[in-house]
Amino acid sequence: MDYDALRNELVSDPRGLGYAGKSDAEVAELIHEIGAGRETIDRKLVAAHEIIEATVPSEWAALSPVAKQHYQTIISAGEVDLKNSNVRAALAGMFGAETVTQSNLGKLGTRPASRADVLGLGRVHYWDVARARAI
Repeated sequence: MDYDALRNELVSDPRGLGYAGKSDAEVAELIHEIGAGRETIDRKLVAAHEIIEATVPSEWAALSPVAKQHYQTIISAGEVDLKNSNVRAALAGMFGAETVTQSNLGKLGTRPASRADVLGLGRVHYWDVARARAI
């Protein structure tokens, strides 16, 4: 546990979550609340079914046979790294910037996160909060 980082978070409360008025247990719960600070983090891998669900059927139908085959190759991987420049370029080439599919795919690259996720703290327990406050 990075107690200095946790202490800094508790003292500065950059997202205004109100740590100062809460018990150690309440803070430990709050710091793990998804979306409390309206935070997001990048996702490394996205399940293929999420890409399929993000794809507008009429936009997929409009793809060339070669693009459809490339799309099917990408989703056959099971998990896809949407941060990979080759994958991004391939999907952008298939679905233009003005398509709903491209917008949907862009949203898959991040997920809502807790402050603990953003700070890389791992699991924060009430005793961690107590120790950080005591520093």
